[in-house]
Amino acid sequence: MSSFNYTNDDGKRVDGANPKGAQADSNAIVARALKFHVASQHIDVSDVEIAFDGATGIVTLSGSVPYASTKNNLVWAIGNVAGVAAVDANNLDVCVQ
Repeated sequence: MSSFNYTNDDGKRVDGANPKGAQADSNAIVARALKFHVASQHIDVSDVEIAFDGATGIVTLSGSVPYASTKNNLVWAIGNVAGVAAVDANNLDVCVQ
């Protein structure tokens, strides 16, 4: 239920990462670049794991965030990166503190 698809390639380019066509061995590099990108937008990702699959363009989020709005902002920020085809947030819990 928490999987969001993105069909365009007009999103923001993230320095150090070109998700589209990334090779399997660079998936971790792209995931780190995505985490840095969202953290630079003041989105709390301290308890979030970000995984990227270069073959499909799918970003998988797991862990927890403090608020539903944080989850929404995180999905939106990653979904608007060029080359991201979908964001799977099924394993991202909202844990109100």
